[in-house]
Amino acid sequence: MKMQSSFFLQSKRFWGMFVTLVAGVMPAMAQFMGWNFSVSEWMGFGEAVSNAIDSVMAAFGLGLTWYGSLKAKGPMVVTAE
Repeated sequence: MKMQSSFFLQSKRFWGMFVTLVAGVMPAMAQFMGWNFSVSEWMGFGEAVSNAIDSVMAAFGLGLTWYGSLKAKGPMVVTAE
């Protein structure tokens, strides 16, 4: 059976990996996006919310990656056909 390739932006695997990456780097990128939190604010409620969002995004990203791998018809390619 011939495997069918797909453009990477149409790949559920790519989007799963992307969401997982964003969840992992979002706290580090917060200061570059203009979110200036003091240490006490970040350690309080903001940290709990941030951790919850990170956990949900990471779980969603991993789930989407897994689902995309199950539904894949072939390898991902970087160039459009």
